[in-house]
Amino acid sequence: MTTRLISYISTGSPNSIKVKGVPEWPQYSVKEPFNIVFNATDTQLNVHIEPDTWRKEGMAFWAERATEFDLAGSLKPGL
Repeated sequence: MTTRLISYISTGSPNSIKVKGVPEWPQYSVKEPFNIVFNATDTQLNVHIEPDTWRKEGMAFWAERATEFDLAGSLKPGL
């Protein structure tokens, strides 16, 4: 993970410095959301890509209600 962070800081891309056995960090997309997961223990490193779906319901809740709020973040009168 440190190499990916250094790559991002120095070049603007976490994929500029390649790391053997670690997949490319996908660019986040709302249409196809994926995360990279760094799961390490004392004896093993597990890095993998997985769909970003764990907060799908919560994000849909707020997206459906976004028009109820003005730019200042307060409720519109009458709601």
